[in-house]
Amino acid sequence: MKEKRKDNAFTGDSIRVAINGLGNKRREWQRRAADKMQQASNRVPVAKKKRLVAAIVLLACLLLGYQVWNSFGINTGTEVAGTGKIKMPRLPDNDWRKVDTRAYKHILNFERYLDSLDKTPEGRRIIEELIQKRPGLLDSLVKAKRLFEREHKK
Repeated sequence: MKEKRKDNAFTGDSIRVAINGLGNKRREWQRRAADKMQQASNRVPVAKKKRLVAAIVLLACLLLGYQVWNSFGINTGTEVAGTGKIKMPRLPDNDWRKVDTRAYKHILNFERYLDSLDKTPEGRRIIEELIQKRPGLLDSLVKAKRLFEREHKK
């Protein structure tokens, strides 16, 4: 038993015709838009187009140069990426031997404290937590001690 087709139902042919019609309209609109753009482009003299391109290139180079200039912090009073100004320590005559030996004594006391902690299980746990939370602390401690000792041998 065949079903009756409704009057407003689309057939395969009518859908194909509608799609082709939309495609044709789109292509026609694109063709008109391209023609208008070509006409507008033809009205502008070649010399003017060259000047416009040169101006755009010049502006791009100026912008890039400005960004490079600022990225190196060449301008006085600027900071790189919000790090703040870094102050270099002033040492008397840049001689490390004149630095107060209190820091070296603190390093030695801290080493003795770590050695005493290493003797008990609770102390070893504290040392492990310290290494976990501050992984480079012990290496920095050794390097600072060696630097201080090397500088004071002179």
